[in-house]
Amino acid sequence: MGAPVRILQITDTHLFAEKHETLLGVNTWESYQAVLSAIHAENRACDLIVATGDLAQDQSSAAYQHFAEGIASFSVPCVWLPGNHDFQPAMFSSLQDAGISPAKCVFAGEQWQILLLDSQVFGVPHGELSEFQLDWLETKLAAEPERHTLLLLHHHPLPAGCSWLDQHSLRNSAALDRVLAKFPRVKKSAVWAYSSGTGSRLERTPHAGDTVDLRSV
Repeated sequence: MGAPVRILQITDTHLFAEKHETLLGVNTWESYQAVLSAIHAENRACDLIVATGDLAQDQSSAAYQHFAEGIASFSVPCVWLPGNHDFQPAMFSSLQDAGISPAKCVFAGEQWQILLLDSQVFGVPHGELSEFQLDWLETKLAAEPERHTLLLLHHHPLPAGCSWLDQHSLRNSAALDRVLAKFPRVKKSAVWAYSSGTGSRLERTPHAGDTVDLRSV
């Protein structure tokens, strides 16, 4: 057994260019700062940060720069994937300028790879994986058959049982499942995780791959 791999997920910060802006009555900059403070207070080491989309609400470069300010308080690498609210040209350039990697395949420890998929359909809330993304995924999985894989994407592939949330789901989850069914070492995580009060998780999995529990801070 290799050493454990510790991953910190930060998602859906919905930041604005102006730090006083609010979303649904919540100041998202202050909320982001509270999350970072809670993480640091727990004093738990991590090996990698994954930022899983909707980092900006207004698609501004400044919003991504604000996100990077918070990540700078950690001394570990950070990678990202887009959500439905993100504007990828600004996201890519602003985060890269801040030293946050656009890498979508990360080897972690001796036994794991982490693959980050782009499920964004720009301008609409739902997600879909392009043929390019599905082909890329299959190629990456086939290239590392002995590694376990943690697969990350913004849009949840399984129904959440909430009509508002399910409009943000992955529309072609069956196509994703057909790829994953060929690779039993994939550990699947729906990263647009909704809180059940004690944490968040997939309630079921469509085939033999394992789910990964997600714990809220």
